[in-house]
Amino acid sequence: MTTETLVIVTSIAPGNINKQQAAINSWLNLGFEVVSLNILEEIEKLQPLYQDIKFHRVFRDGREHYGKPYVYIDDLLSYLREYGSQICGIVNADIILKAEQDFTEFIREQTQNSILLASRVDVDTAESINGEIYDVGVDVFFFEKELLEKFPSSDFCLGIPFWDFWVPVIAWQQGLT
Repeated sequence: MTTETLVIVTSIAPGNINKQQAAINSWLNLGFEVVSLNILEEIEKLQPLYQDIKFHRVFRDGREHYGKPYVYIDDLLSYLREYGSQICGIVNADIILKAEQDFTEFIREQTQNSILLASRVDVDTAESINGEIYDVGVDVFFFEKELLEKFPSSDFCLGIPFWDFWVPVIAWQQGLT
């Protein structure tokens, strides 16, 4: 059994605090290290609310193109290349992960020459176990760090449509399952 802590990167938004705190806590409870990439102004607002995670400052954002300070996927991937664990994750900040305690071991097994993807299940409350699968997007990605070298530069941002389809397309082009 491997003991390296798996790193999840995300970008916590200044709004929707309760849902995002529940999501981040679910990741921490499963044993992940969590890093949020944000601009300085957001970090100053968010850091007091999320004291159990790391923040990493980005120096550019998608405001010019999208009107909001969305974080570029390239910046998430660059962070993981430099600081990530051997198995890395990108997860949308409002996704609560419900799993058994051996979930990280499952991820290690399933990401061997593969990328692990998951879509959200929309539920009425965090305690609900039944809901509707959101099948027009992907919210969770886990993969081996070495895959990061295969991603070309892009202008995709976390929170903007189609980046979540770009990731599996690149993985497929690289022969991953």
